[in-house]
Amino acid sequence: MKHIKSLLILAILLACFGQLLTTDTLATDTFATDSSAIDSLEIYLSKGNKALFRGKLEEALLNYESAQILDPSNLDVVKSLGVIHSRLGHHSKALSFLKKAHQFDPSNANICNNLGAVYSNLGNHVKAVEYYKKSIAIDSADAITLNNLGREYAKLGQIEDALVNLHSALKLDTANSVIMFWLGNCFATAKQLDSARYYFEQSAEAGGRSAELYYFLGSVQRDLGDSESAISNFLIALERDPEHTFCLQSLGMLLFREKKYSEAVGYFKTATKTDSVFFPAWIGLGAASALCSDSVFADSVYEKLMTLDSNMALQMLNMIQKEE
Repeated sequence: MKHIKSLLILAILLACFGQLLTTDTLATDTFATDSSAIDSLEIYLSKGNKALFRGKLEEALLNYESAQILDPSNLDVVKSLGVIHSRLGHHSKALSFLKKAHQFDPSNANICNNLGAVYSNLGNHVKAVEYYKKSIAIDSADAITLNNLGREYAKLGQIEDALVNLHSALKLDTANSVIMFWLGNCFATAKQLDSARYYFEQSAEAGGRSAELYYFLGSVQRDLGDSESAISNFLIALERDPEHTFCLQSLGMLLFREKKYSEAVGYFKTATKTDSVFFPAWIGLGAASALCSDSVFADSVYEKLMTLDSNMALQMLNMIQKEE
């Protein structure tokens, strides 16, 4: 069981930094009595699990639904349908199946963890905490669930509770880059920037490769006054996600402050193309263009901002005046 669980956790970690769902191996108990039906049920479940591991979600769903036709009350079928619907983004359907699975087996830590993940995806973070805590009460040595609980506390702004659970998770899985990332995130939220930088750097060394990781690391380095390292990590983030609007804006502003106006223009302009209503980028673009002596374009940006909100136009002028 632990082997299958670990493989599924790995597959979900590679997909995203989002909430983690787990599924067990096939249970031996089934409500079917016909031996051929049992064999077919196990075949469909096995095919579904293999498809889920390979990321073929629709194929997995078809197999689990075929198993459901044979035995709609089978615990493995019900919880597998909950997991696959969650992976497909069908969170209300996932919740229905997982609540039914929890009724069948309320002492199953994985089902409680999966319910926590679904409630989190539905934006009900209080309920998510409730079920993650139930899962940990059953299995206190599960680093994934401890990490999930820590993340949920962080979303609720309960940073101290988040740190307690994330540190516990890291003790159980000392090389987990995701746990390190969330520790960095919590310390950044708490304005403990040295600790935030440490855990973001540890996450990168442990194999973290997401654009968000390098964006947050660059942001912390910028706030600590290390502009060179910040620029380097913002560029790495943009290699991974060229349309990361906030990273484009942050890099543009950092270059602007270093009086590299022509370089800043490029990043501000890309940010406006990525998100045409992200007005901080328009403000920066107008100011940087003016300081590059592109007065015609700068004036057009100023007029655009004036028609939308005179305060934004004023911010553009203030940026220019501070540099002159």
